Amino acid sequence: MANITVNLIEKKGGSNKVREIGKCYYYTVGNVQVLINRNYCTIIGWDNFSDLLEQRGTKRLIPKPLRVNGIRYYTKEQVEEIRIFSVSKKRGLMAEYYRGKRGKKSKSDKTKV
Repeated sequence: MANITVNLIEKKGGSNKVREIGKCYYYTVGNVQVLINRNYCTIIGWDNFSDLLEQRGTKRLIPKPLRVNGIRYYTKEQVEEIRIFSVSKKRGLMAEYYRGKRGKKSKSDKTKV
């Protein structure tokens, strides 16, 4: 396995620190959440569901990140794709993923009106 060096670069005028890997700059999920105004767990959920879709042979929801030591890294172009997805996704899109993860609600869990 090749050694990958990750350098931390602080961009001027911002608190977001960008990682330099090779000759490219990458953003972590924490950076992405700030840039697109979505929760960290939401972005991780989209990536996990995208992995599942990719295993099934269908198109991913968001771009595949570079993973180094379990940390997801996205390029600036990928962050823009994620932002576009976040504003255009349809309600209920993630329901299949969360149903499989949490299971279906039982009849006893439903509240009576």
